[in-house]
Amino acid sequence: MAPAVQRSMRISLLVAALLQCRADNVCQGETRATGGPEVAVADEVASLLQVARPLRQEVTAALLGEGEGRALDDTPPPIGAANASSRCSKVGARAWVTQRGLDYAGTELKKVVTAELLNKATSSISPTSGNIFLVGDYSFNNFTVMSANVTDTKLGFLDGQGLDIQVQGIQLAIKADFKFESWLIHGRGTVVITTNSPASSASLSVAVDVTPMGAPELKALKVSVATGDLKSTFAVTSGSLSAWLLNSLSGLITSFMAPVLKKQAEDALTQMVNVDLNNMLSSQSFELPVPMPAPAGNLTIDLGLCRVRTSKDYMAVDIRGLISDVTRPSLLYPVQPIPLPEVPPKGLDNSMVAVSVTKWIVNSGLWIFHQAGLFKNYSVGPEQIPANPLFSMTTKAWGHAVPAWKSRWYWSRDITVSSFVLEPPTVNLSHGKFAINANTRYVVNTTDLKNRSDFSVFAFSLKSPLKAEVSFGVTNMTAGPQNITINLENLQLNFNLEKSAVGLVAVPLINPLLSWISSGVIVPMINSALAEGIPVASTNGIDLTNVAVGITDTMNFYADSKADLSAFITSRFGAAVATAVSATPMVATAVVAPSP
Repeated sequence: MAPAVQRSMRISLLVAALLQCRADNVCQGETRATGGPEVAVADEVASLLQVARPLRQEVTAALLGEGEGRALDDTPPPIGAANASSRCSKVGARAWVTQRGLDYAGTELKKVVTAELLNKATSSISPTSGNIFLVGDYSFNNFTVMSANVTDTKLGFLDGQGLDIQVQGIQLAIKADFKFESWLIHGRGTVVITTNSPASSASLSVAVDVTPMGAPELKALKVSVATGDLKSTFAVTSGSLSAWLLNSLSGLITSFMAPVLKKQAEDALTQMVNVDLNNMLSSQSFELPVPMPAPAGNLTIDLGLCRVRTSKDYMAVDIRGLISDVTRPSLLYPVQPIPLPEVPPKGLDNSMVAVSVTKWIVNSGLWIFHQAGLFKNYSVGPEQIPANPLFSMTTKAWGHAVPAWKSRWYWSRDITVSSFVLEPPTVNLSHGKFAINANTRYVVNTTDLKNRSDFSVFAFSLKSPLKAEVSFGVTNMTAGPQNITINLENLQLNFNLEKSAVGLVAVPLINPLLSWISSGVIVPMINSALAEGIPVASTNGIDLTNVAVGITDTMNFYADSKADLSAFITSRFGAAVATAVSATPMVATAVVAPSP
């Protein structure tokens, strides 16, 4: 039987199995995930039928056929892959996060950990009671976090999983009301329980995924807290109980509290990862405006995530990178993207993050720019030409190339030259620059004799292939907001006559004139429109700094990050906690003071 027929039968059987699986809610079998356009079909089938991943992979394997398609990938797809498959059918960029980036993230995460420990609702701690053999009964209630601090927070990569978070030196002070009763003595008061900072630590294993909307999604897989030895200080407010006696028994009493504090800290850290950090990440805007002049002023770029993978040295993040027109959302670049690099660019370790972009995303942007009308018409008339006694935008000055205009019976008129890009330009990457190619049309019009301001009289048109280079730079390298600057240069044109209403046109004599107009007037007009550059992405307190651009066979952006989480901490935990966290030295203390 032919392989294609065998595969067709296999697919039919699998579809039937899918239906049976849905009916019985039982799915068995395991295979490896694959890539290719067929994956989207399998993802769609599986997501519609709401079946488990193993059977989806079985469908995918059958669709591809043994030995066909791309190499099999042993890494299971992210949890959000099926949800993101439709919006991530085209991926234009890949970012690489380095250990340097994680080191900086750790310094900022320390503030969030401290805020979370301060904010943790101590009312969720149930009253604790017990009996000390031959001594008496005790109980603790009304818990309050007095202060919290973290000495250090370090992040690392977990190969194939996500992130490893180590929290060192947890300083936590909790106050509670206590009551003690025995056959001989009794009393009540307050107790302050503190952790032993050097010995108190936490370890978290965190999976990194992607939401259907393209935001990072974190999930705490394992959270472990070591409280170390606890210290308690008692203050008796009533009864015959001696504070000295209680403090003598503090080691025994607080040993009963260690599991309570351990669970409280673990719950706080789990809450931080699964709720608070995810809320912060999902609040970021991943669709940013592309600042372009009219008529291309409605463009956005989607920087939402599509896939996250981690190795022991870095994290690779696929980014959609799609430029679109918000007024015409269905208008999408019809060309499939080219493969993104599988290895990080050189020099990655000197930055917190690098982003690799192929020429596909640039060409898609140029295509959208063209559809939006950005390249349709650049007109040059007498007003745009610098004063020059040897050259002017009049038919008399151009008469040497157009004999009909040299006739003594022809009244001299003003001229305009309008340039049009006939189809979307394309680029190639080489020698640190973009090499841009396009086909252009130049239309020469003259004024009407009855209306000297009306340039509607067609004279002739020419076509020319256009070649140019585009270079990139970065402004404000040392301080201030950074912009990526774009500069068009080294323009080359070679004109051919397309149509004429004035008879003979000596194109070889026109070539120098139009080349000078293009290079000396039109190119400066374009560069002037792009002079401010494109602002480096910034959103909700997270800015990119120290941006650099490098071009090989890909375009690589290198950057560091600077975060201000004060607004997030204030909105999430309140002004009092935010003020405590920002205190110097950083020993965050709650508003509640200990009882005497």
